[in-house]
Amino acid sequence: MSYITPPLVEVSHQDASILKEHLISEITHLERQCERLRIESDTVDFSMLQTYKEMIHSRKELLAGLPKTPV
Repeated sequence: MSYITPPLVEVSHQDASILKEHLISEITHLERQCERLRIESDTVDFSMLQTYKEMIHSRKELLAGLPKTPV
C-alpha cells in the first residue's frame, strides 16, 4: 500500500513570501546564538549545540518545502 504525501505547506505566494522572510530571520538568529554559545562558553554544552542544530535544520526543511515565490 502506498501513500501520496501532501505538500508540506499549502499557502498563497504572498503568505509564502512572508513565511520565508520569517524563517530566514529565525535561522539567522539561531545560527548566531549557536556560534555565540561555541565561542563564549568555557565548557561546550553538546546537548544545547545539538538542539540549535536541530532547530536550524527543521526550519531549513520548512523553507525548502515552501512554494517558490517570484522575485
